[in-house]
Amino acid sequence: MADIQLTRDERGRFVVGSVANPAGRPRSAISEARQLCREHIADAIALLVNIIHSREARDRDKIAAAEILLTRGLGRPAAENELVLNDQSGMEQRERILSAIPEEVRRRLIGAE
Repeated sequence: MADIQLTRDERGRFVVGSVANPAGRPRSAISEARQLCREHIADAIALLVNIIHSREARDRDKIAAAEILLTRGLGRPAAENELVLNDQSGMEQRERILSAIPEEVRRRLIGAE
């Protein structure tokens, strides 16, 4: 208790450079939470895929589920990168992106059914 009072000023505010919780969060709590999350990854992915393929789900829910899968699986795109389809590198990037999409979805995206 003496340490806590020493890290505060006369008005009860923390002194600059002092730490309110010097021991920090227990590492075991973080690793336990991560382990619990890892145990349910397959279920979470299956749920997102079911939403995408569901006839009852709204389009915005399907888009949100697809976005979650894509950003977690492929990473978020860098803001400064633009997809330029007129040059060779843009076409290669387009083909790489399309090849990562399942065939059925790809046909709907490019309009060839």
